[in-house]
Amino acid sequence: AFALLCVGRAYLYISKYEKAMIYLFDSIKLSQKNNICDLQLLAHINIGNIYFDIEKYEKSLDYYNCAEEIAKTFNNSENHYKNRCVESYSATIYNNIGEIYRILKCYEDAIVYYNLAVNIESKLNYQATFGVVLTNLGHIEYHLFNYESALEYLNEAIYILLSYDYKIGIEEAYRILALIYEKKSMYVECEKYFLKALEISSKIDY
Repeated sequence: AFALLCVGRAYLYISKYEKAMIYLFDSIKLSQKNNICDLQLLAHINIGNIYFDIEKYEKSLDYYNCAEEIAKTFNNSENHYKNRCVESYSATIYNNIGEIYRILKCYEDAIVYYNLAVNIESKLNYQATFGVVLTNLGHIEYHLFNYESALEYLNEAIYILLSYDYKIGIEEAYRILALIYEKKSMYVECEKYFLKALEISSKIDY
């Protein structure tokens, strides 16, 4: 079941979604048969990610919600593949749901789910992913024209992301910072952060 999940995830990463679906659904069937709850949950998250990538957001939300329901029964099952606490999965689910609402411009709903993720991540001290969620909150505040609040989130996110050298997250945070300074007509700062984003982006090996 784990091998099927990994192959499905690999096809997802290279955007071969139909093949990814085949392996992910096979992983779900096998993990359901053996009551392996965390593999079921991960497969649902990855299918949700596929629908997110192809912009079928309602379907994506359905699978994230299914993953959340599986997470609720997580502690009642001793049959786990990995020794990972259920809260870490829940943080991923909430962040992903927040992303859907952000794209749909339902910003207040996005903030609710991002904050659920932040609360979990801060308790678990998962700093790298915590930085990503803070970046997402900064992005929302940018869309709501709350630029000072956005800057606070993003500067905290960058501090965390730099310490983990998480280049994709750093590039995103710099890019949003540049957009904020553009709105504030601070064009020197705007150019500075676009150049920082470009520099980081050139170092990313996709």
